[in-house]
Amino acid sequence: MKSHPFFVQHPAETKADGTKYVSAFRGKNGRVFAFDKAVECKFPMWMSDEQWMRELLASLDVPFDCYPPERGRNSNLKKLPEFKDKALLRAFPQSESEAKTIIECVTRLP
Repeated sequence: MKSHPFFVQHPAETKADGTKYVSAFRGKNGRVFAFDKAVECKFPMWMSDEQWMRELLASLDVPFDCYPPERGRNSNLKKLPEFKDKALLRAFPQSESEAKTIIECVTRLP
């Protein structure tokens, strides 16, 4: 992600590569997502729970879980103002290609 021209490391990140468990990024359009590094065999991604994202994930057949604000989640996500105490989605793209497709769709949003 460091080389993607649209995204930069989220300003709330204090370490160059994120924490041991999460790396967060912000796009030029203000959209934020985070990679969950605690799961080695998948490419889990965290993002705000928005209807368009649910529809995108469903259209790509990417499984996801909904996390209402009261549901537990990685505490490293709380340092991101856009995620703190908010409803989130945790998507599970099955390949790097699917993850890249999600990211490219985010770049096209206002």
